[in-house]
Amino acid sequence: MKLSLLSWNVRGIMIPSRKQFVRSVLQRFRSDVVFLQEVKSAGFKLRNRMNYSWNGPFWASDHCKGSGGVVIALSSFLQSFVIASGSDPDDRCVWVTLLIQDWVLGFCAVYAPNLSSERGCLWDWITTSLPAV
Repeated sequence: MKLSLLSWNVRGIMIPSRKQFVRSVLQRFRSDVVFLQEVKSAGFKLRNRMNYSWNGPFWASDHCKGSGGVVIALSSFLQSFVIASGSDPDDRCVWVTLLIQDWVLGFCAVYAPNLSSERGCLWDWITTSLPAV
């Protein structure tokens, strides 16, 4: 199985001048799995923008205190079954475990804090809380 992955720090998906640009980049690369960082949006606004920019299922964190926020998006052409998904207690990471063509795959998108002590706590949570794949 071959999967194409795209990881992109969009630096604000809600900025009006980036609306069409984000959509065109996602359509041009046609990746199977996309990881977006620093979307700087959450909730209803982020979901509306993703529905405009992406044609497939996605999972998003709601961490947005002026920065951050991550998204994992799957191509609508990718035949998959969601086994589990979630986020950390602070919504700094989002994860999903999928069954794709008899393969169990786990994906995680992270927007880690700048302070090393907070970052260490997040990585500890990730390594002990995400399901084994």
